[in-house]
Amino acid sequence: MSIFDFSPKQQQQIRNDFDWLGDADENSTLSSCCFFVYRGTIHHLANFLHVNAESGSDFYGWHGAEADTYFSGTLVKVLDDGQVIVGRWAS
Repeated sequence: MSIFDFSPKQQQQIRNDFDWLGDADENSTLSSCCFFVYRGTIHHLANFLHVNAESGSDFYGWHGAEADTYFSGTLVKVLDDGQVIVGRWAS
């Protein structure tokens, strides 16, 4: 999703939470389609660390991970058409 797909209140929250992205205009990173909502929280794909897991690993097949706590986090898999599959991990 782009920032412009959100309500004005959510756009302000995004500007506050992701201030490192800069101002939103049609050519900025903030306007790119890298946002998604999962479990009521707005995420940006740039916050996810690349997962390079070997076959047999619990993280195999996932493209990125973002820790919520030391023991849990969110996983993403980006499909060829740009859709995002989201999952959870816990140890």
